[in-house]
Amino acid sequence: MNSSAYIAIASLFYTILLLIVFFYKKRVLFIENKIYIGIMITTLISIIFFLISSIFSNLLVHYPIYNELILKLYTMSLAVWITAFTIYTYSASQKENEKKINKVNKCIKILGTIAIITSILVFILPVEYLSNTSNEYYIGGPCVNVIYLYSLILILLNIYFLIRNIKTIGLKKFLPLITFITLGIITIYITLKVPGLLLITPLEAFITFLMYFTIENPDLNMLKELNYQREQVETSKNISNKVINTISDSLSTSVNKLNTFGQKKINYEDKEELTKEITGMQKFSLEFVSSINSLLELSKTQSEGFIVQNSNY
Repeated sequence: MNSSAYIAIASLFYTILLLIVFFYKKRVLFIENKIYIGIMITTLISIIFFLISSIFSNLLVHYPIYNELILKLYTMSLAVWITAFTIYTYSASQKENEKKINKVNKCIKILGTIAIITSILVFILPVEYLSNTSNEYYIGGPCVNVIYLYSLILILLNIYFLIRNIKTIGLKKFLPLITFITLGIITIYITLKVPGLLLITPLEAFITFLMYFTIENPDLNMLKELNYQREQVETSKNISNKVINTISDSLSTSVNKLNTFGQKKINYEDKEELTKEITGMQKFSLEFVSSINSLLELSKTQSEGFIVQNSNY
């Protein structure tokens, strides 16, 4: 068992933990989350195939058919991973609107078809067993070259998505892609120098792990949104209650004054008293009308405030 296998074992450990953490709590499965589930499962399968081919290499060499099958399944899993990752990048690069799901589904059909064709080529084309000066064996040949070419094309496509949309979408969603490209260049350089040290699978596992922290948690987002809306409603409700209480007191005072005035006996022959009572009546009427107008304005403001708006989430 070479050093790559030890790194892969560590990757297997935190990939399993990642799956447990992700599925531990129920969440709303938006399109990115569904794609990410596929990426996690593909990562786990890829690690398992890699470890089987590494740990049991001495045993599998006596069964060439099974050995070649496992190696090709492992190579195929690499193609599936880069395909799912590209679909995720494309989905993340799209603006949140009604057309997004249709665009992503179309991308899945196109890249899925190409991935199937690539997988067929992987099974058809031969695989070669090579060794370096340290007698470490690794695979090569047309089968592996197809995967290299396919991965290169998809990486260039990912870079295109990055350059085109990073200003509008933001850096956070593209952080796994930037990390993948950076570490991928380093991994390729190390592989060229030490062919027996295979770091592609541990790299994919690390990128998958990193993606978890860049995906928005719908549960938390919804909770924040609901708390914000609740606070807004409570604030509006408190303000409305204070205003209504003030208007109610004013109306009650005005009505009581008008009621008192209606029952009051007035000496119509005394012009001074009559003028005083009429002036008071005008004042009470203006206060009453002002309170009614305030109540109508409050009702109008609340009606305009509660407007249902569709917003992207």
